[in-house]
Amino acid sequence: MTFSAPLTFYNAACLSDNQIKDPAQFHAIESTLSGSKPTALKAWGGSKDADASGVIVGCEDGTLYLFSTPMVDNATVQPPTPERRRRRPRSPVHVHKRSRPSSPLPSALPLSPTFNVARVASVSGITTEQVEAPRNYVDFEDEPERLKDILKGKNPRERERVSFETASLVTISPAPSVVAEPDLASKRSKGGSPKSFLSTINSPETRSQCSSSLPSPKERPPDFTNFLNLQCHIVPANAGYENAIRSIEVLEEYDVLVALQESGHLSIYSLKDGGCFSTAFAPSYSSTPPSRDVWVWTSLRSAVVDEAITAATDSNTSAATPDKEENSTEKSQTIALKLSAGPNTISVDKLAAWVLEGPAHGIGIFKESDNSSTLFSISSEGHFLVRRIGVQEPVVEASSSSASVSDTDSTRHLALPKSLKAMVSRSSETLPLPQSTPPIQATVQETLDVGNLISDSTVSGLSTRNVDEKLLGIVWAHRELIIFEYHAYALRKLLQINVSYLEDVEWLDNDTYALSFPDRIEIYKLERVDADNDSIDQEQGPHPDSRYSPTLLRQIPTDSHDACTFSPSTKLIMFNFSERSRRQLVSYNVLPNADADGAGGLGERPFILWQSVVRRRGIDSSVLQTSSIPLDFDTIVLGYSDGRLRQYSLQRLTLKNEHSLSLSTALKQSEPAVPGSIVGLHYSQNPRTKERYLVGGADDGSILIWNIATLELCARWIIFSTPLVKVVEFQDDAGPLRGCILCIAQDGSIAVIAVDGFQFLYLIPGAPSPLTRISLGDSNLVLTYGDSLARLWDVQTKEFWRSMSIDKAEEMFSQGGWRALDLMGPEIPLSQWSTVAPAFSGTDAAATLDLSLDKVVTDCISITKTISTSRDEIRKILQALERLRLLLSVVITLGLNSDVDSICTGKLKLRPSTVDVGFTTPATTTLYPPNGAQHVWSISGNVSAARMLAIVFILRAMALFEEYSEAANTVIALYTLSLQSCVGSQYAPPSLEWLGQRWFSAPPDLRAAMRVVFEATLAQVGDQDAMKLAEKWQQYRSYYLILRWPQV
Repeated sequence: MTFSAPLTFYNAACLSDNQIKDPAQFHAIESTLSGSKPTALKAWGGSKDADASGVIVGCEDGTLYLFSTPMVDNATVQPPTPERRRRRPRSPVHVHKRSRPSSPLPSALPLSPTFNVARVASVSGITTEQVEAPRNYVDFEDEPERLKDILKGKNPRERERVSFETASLVTISPAPSVVAEPDLASKRSKGGSPKSFLSTINSPETRSQCSSSLPSPKERPPDFTNFLNLQCHIVPANAGYENAIRSIEVLEEYDVLVALQESGHLSIYSLKDGGCFSTAFAPSYSSTPPSRDVWVWTSLRSAVVDEAITAATDSNTSAATPDKEENSTEKSQTIALKLSAGPNTISVDKLAAWVLEGPAHGIGIFKESDNSSTLFSISSEGHFLVRRIGVQEPVVEASSSSASVSDTDSTRHLALPKSLKAMVSRSSETLPLPQSTPPIQATVQETLDVGNLISDSTVSGLSTRNVDEKLLGIVWAHRELIIFEYHAYALRKLLQINVSYLEDVEWLDNDTYALSFPDRIEIYKLERVDADNDSIDQEQGPHPDSRYSPTLLRQIPTDSHDACTFSPSTKLIMFNFSERSRRQLVSYNVLPNADADGAGGLGERPFILWQSVVRRRGIDSSVLQTSSIPLDFDTIVLGYSDGRLRQYSLQRLTLKNEHSLSLSTALKQSEPAVPGSIVGLHYSQNPRTKERYLVGGADDGSILIWNIATLELCARWIIFSTPLVKVVEFQDDAGPLRGCILCIAQDGSIAVIAVDGFQFLYLIPGAPSPLTRISLGDSNLVLTYGDSLARLWDVQTKEFWRSMSIDKAEEMFSQGGWRALDLMGPEIPLSQWSTVAPAFSGTDAAATLDLSLDKVVTDCISITKTISTSRDEIRKILQALERLRLLLSVVITLGLNSDVDSICTGKLKLRPSTVDVGFTTPATTTLYPPNGAQHVWSISGNVSAARMLAIVFILRAMALFEEYSEAANTVIALYTLSLQSCVGSQYAPPSLEWLGQRWFSAPPDLRAAMRVVFEATLAQVGDQDAMKLAEKWQQYRSYYLILRWPQV
């Protein structure tokens, strides 16, 4: 596990003929958002007990944007009060919680949860612990004594033990879209309309209601501030073509969101910092045999099964025919997954996988009156099908006493302080030993056909809601809609109406629902009426002539919008462009307000929740960065939307200068310019002359080769119909492919080019499924697509031999003589830099490079410790010092304290930087907009830990130089001990779990810096927080020992 930091270089992200304004004023994230196409929208939070609320926007490029309520302004930092209310710990991944305002949104917009999650265990309370002012030293000697009673179980107060062994079930369903194999150039059709809103399955019975009407834009004060802030941009490593976000669910109990890409990648992200906890690939959990059907995963749902939280359902739906045809069937592949929450992590395990008939959006889980769980679905013919679910808990055998003794003895050999060895030895008797647990199995019983709902059309979708142990549902087809009630394995139709062009349906409360059409949304209330259409009170009981009738409450035009969703408080949230071409989130009152405009509320104006400062028209006229590739640590080549490459030094990209970069300030510039934006930059080398080249593409499908020394354009071909994303080549003797590069386009097409002489040899067409592997054996080339298809080509005769299954291909590979290319490997081999998302060309991601801090700083430390005996060695040492100073200028947060700033700029000679630092988690990079120095330390404990570790790591390396030792140690002490007084109540202390999980994989120098941060943070933890920390980690022994921290 490497320690890296994504660095976003704003200096050159946007250029113009003249020098642009301050790079800090260029909003790269908003610029990328303005050019993105939303495909999923989800509102969360906003209830009275919630500390925050917001909106999540998923895009066609596979990335997500997280909007949340703004934090309290800490411009004037007040000292912490002796008593304050602490937030109830909902997330199992952080020990330290920052307190946020109860609900910064106005009362007119409570974004309450769309579903409730059953708690396995919870702890809440108010601390009256006196807050101490930070000390200017750390007394580590009393830490073992202070925690000894806690580890022995002698707590200051008896408290209920916290259990973090919670579990969640995630059901994921796709439906196949069959593609004929002989048509090699055919493309997969995209499912789903971006204008449809996500219907929530099994949503809770009660929701927070709006207490007042929404103010119109004219009621905003002159100094209006967004009610939602753009918190971060989540960029998965696989972002790009055919990875659109199709569904989003929020698990507020864990403070996480679950996002599903159409390719089947499921990711769990933190709502606090956008970091990725876990990922899963849905097709790998499938129980169906490999086939040539293309599954597009589109649906994600949550439910509760036997006190296990069902976190999501995912599915793909093939296009439904308007009328029922002979043998027209639709199947959905459903996968049930369990989410298990541990310290700073959430794991995903498979429970079951089924193939069900009918659309994927019509699958869900219902809690019966006898507390059993039922998996329901609706077939394409309109039959409502139910299956009882059973969860088989694994049988865990008790560990033997000999195992306990051996494990206890092993702890005595750890390099622990003497005062802690005895403590760990005594406490280990009560700690459970790590052991493998058999997986939980979920089974379904025989399918029961409860009844038929639609008989003459193919079902388009289903939306349900739990009400008083009953399941209310709306099923619709091409020309009709039916509302029904399911209870105790019986079905009853309540209403049937004719409707056309219906895209989606969602329940807003127990008797109100919304119908989504291409140009409008209609809100209806389902009422029970008599023969005279007079309403009947529900409490009157059965009525002989009663029937159900819909009453139109409101009709909202939805022209010119990209995506919309309903908040739990029955607000319609729409994502669109304003009249001035600015991106905005707009809220509408769904239920009419009689006081608004005197017309029953039908004339109410929308309320703007957030609006971008970037105009789409202004972006289209600017020269934006679209790609980047480092030549070495100090030199970086950038690709731009004007079809040129420009070379800059790292120092020029990093430091804030009086004059910003312009089109003419690059060290080198490629000529001539090519049409389109430059994307997909890679290295290549002529095997005969050893001359180096840059290979890239443009968004017009062309392939370009430049000389790396002069940036002269050497060759250009227009080959692909989609942009270039990857360039690979076989090393050593590759037979007919020796000296050739394989250029791979978004659609999987491969262009074979000989570097020596710049000859385009031939083109291999792509396939509907994504290309996952390239294997070469003599003259045979096998291309593997997805998990179901492989094609065999003869590269010598350029002939296609055969198509085969994956099993056949694996059998052929097992015979030996094959070499495979790693399509997921780094684009920059043997480099300290890496790109964050190679197939994604958004401005903010293109301007970001991930730097391996552990490798760079460790190399600088090694050079510094060498004995200088020559001028070259002295020059290398001074160069290492300048690199450390440059990196420290990037990661340090000036502006928190004037004394610290004077030391940094005076004694350490740091300079202001325009670079923003993101957050790296497995397979994900999270980028944050510039919001000031205080905001950096208010995001989350994980982000604070990573940032503080980077600062301490670099400062300790600079302290090796005698003239900077005192200043570096002073800054370390101020950052580790006095930061909270500079940031204020929003300060998020470094996460001890984040540090502990990286202890054993860290190199020695980084481990020493981790210990400084860990011990300083632990010294400031109160007794109750320390007790909670010990209780939390007690059941995870391997990590628990890290908390006691071995000696360096």
